[in-house]
Amino acid sequence: MKLGMEDQVIKQEKRDERSVAVSRCSIIGKIVADRMVNRKGVLNILKGIWPVEVAPVISEVRSNKYGISFKINEVMEKALDEGPWLVIGYCFTI
Repeated sequence: MKLGMEDQVIKQEKRDERSVAVSRCSIIGKIVADRMVNRKGVLNILKGIWPVEVAPVISEVRSNKYGISFKINEVMEKALDEGPWLVIGYCFTI
């Protein structure tokens, strides 16, 4: 059975205040490498730098690119000022 455009529905979810606040304090960082770096290793190191109490969401966005959502803007600003970091022997920059 083929579905036409009129049969496809996109359901939007309501965004609560917390998710809006977290998205305002989100950044993307990149591992500077000529190959794919171990994703689990990178995530573990990033979560060690910014624990869940500070950055509740750290996830891979694309190959060697990671999204970090901070709870408060001041911590995000500090992260922007402090980098770059050495992660598994590669530069991680935001």
